[in-house]
Amino acid sequence: MTKKSFIKLLIAIACSLMLFSIILGKISGFYVYNNNNFDENISVIVEHPNGSSEYFDSLDFPLVNKGDVIYATINLDQDRYIKNSSICFYVYHSIVSIYDDEYNLLYENGKYLAEQGKMIGAAFIAADIPEKSWGKSLIVKLEVTEDKAYSKLHDFMVIKSVDSYKYLILNQQAEFIIFIAISTISIIIVFSLVFLLLFERKWSSISRQGIFLLSFLFLISSWFLAFNGMCNIFINDKVFCADIEYISLFCTPIMLSLFFFEQTKEYRVKKIQIQLAILYSLFAIICIILNYNTQNYHYCKMISIFHVLLLIGTVLDFIIIMKYDMKNELSSAVIKYGALISLAIMFFEIVRYNIHRHASIYISALSRSFTSIAVVIFILALGLSYVVQLADHYISKYEKRNLEKLAYYDVLTGISNRAGCYKHFESLDASKENALVFIDVNNLKYANDVFGHEMGDKLIVFVAEALKTAFRKDGFYGRLGGDEFVAGTYSDKGQNIYVCMNRFNKILYNANEEKLFPFNVSVSYGISISSKENPISIDQLIKEADKKMYENKKLNKMERCQ
Repeated sequence: MTKKSFIKLLIAIACSLMLFSIILGKISGFYVYNNNNFDENISVIVEHPNGSSEYFDSLDFPLVNKGDVIYATINLDQDRYIKNSSICFYVYHSIVSIYDDEYNLLYENGKYLAEQGKMIGAAFIAADIPEKSWGKSLIVKLEVTEDKAYSKLHDFMVIKSVDSYKYLILNQQAEFIIFIAISTISIIIVFSLVFLLLFERKWSSISRQGIFLLSFLFLISSWFLAFNGMCNIFINDKVFCADIEYISLFCTPIMLSLFFFEQTKEYRVKKIQIQLAILYSLFAIICIILNYNTQNYHYCKMISIFHVLLLIGTVLDFIIIMKYDMKNELSSAVIKYGALISLAIMFFEIVRYNIHRHASIYISALSRSFTSIAVVIFILALGLSYVVQLADHYISKYEKRNLEKLAYYDVLTGISNRAGCYKHFESLDASKENALVFIDVNNLKYANDVFGHEMGDKLIVFVAEALKTAFRKDGFYGRLGGDEFVAGTYSDKGQNIYVCMNRFNKILYNANEEKLFPFNVSVSYGISISSKENPISIDQLIKEADKKMYENKKLNKMERCQ
């Protein structure tokens, strides 16, 4: 394994450990009402619109349709008495009415929405149990408002009224853990994106991937909360919860297609993904319009069409992933195998759902959903793949910067080298004011010959630091090689070069006053300026500064000889 792959693997493991620790922290110490399930104390009568009825001595019965009415009788044994308690359960697309054994109405939900022609959606029911009803029974009446609504009521639980909200997590610890996992991965990606933006200060392709992935995770976690009834912990509006569930579900593949669009470099794959995103977007818009403007085409009516579209997208993604060139990268391997496993599970889940939906009898094996497994595998694969990809991006950037540092920076002084200086020259705009100064350090040969090369290096480093201090705010600076340096100002700060050189000369003067060196520190330099009144080309600017420096150097030698 290469060093780069090892680092990426360590980051992936660290993220997984962080996720695991957060999950443990969330689920530890959570009290579960193990003995308060009343499913075995319930019998059911299903009345059909044609006048026929069916009796079941358990909660297992075939799919019910619009117009069917269900009467579930719950026996409240006195020996299981709980003071100040509520009967809690979860149901889809039904008007709910709860009566005592004398048929006095105790609770009602959904009737107003049904009268307005709105979809009721998923409802969490928590109805207070009168103290006098213990030892007797309650009757739960469900008037089904949508076709193929559900085939099984389950997990009728009696819980203390103050703890009724915990029902939404009871017996759904796995789903709750998945939600925490999705949230944790989202937080990791948020921090990674923030770090990336601070690092790059621009919206790159990998930044856009992160945004689409975060949007996908937000939508799928919203759908997951609503689908499993946990949305009711935070929101009591049933219509809004239904909107969250279905709109999130319909928009999830849009963000996933956009994520894959940004991730691939293949033109054909990009074209397929953007077309899928457009198709899913149009479908979601149509569903929202129909839901709010008709009484017969609610979200749930469009699920079968959505499954067909999702199946088409799944097959296309499956083909693309199979043809995907892994290039021996950990990120590609994670997303390839994770996606293949989850796509296979989702394919069988769609088949299972539609067989179960249209079966005329209740089949226990077909009632078990594998959606949660597919979701968690796919999200973990996406999350880990993206985090590893980010790590690879950071490492590549870091290595690129190191290479640039070696290519464009002087090893001894840490400032720009000759190549770096010419890179600065290329950035000068000939149409604006620019100024250059070429500098030659005096006495360098004397320092090397008399005091050794360490003294000569010390002199070079000192001059470089002086240039950095003098020009840092107004321009650029660098070492051309040996004892030659260059500095410059650009844009509208051309005349500032004299201010910068005054600072530079003052630093040299102070060094001589403080006797920092056993000889006098001085330089020869030449300044050239391109102004609006007297513009010259960049090449002329360089030649003129170089020429004036050598003239100044000759003059200084003549003065020293005299």
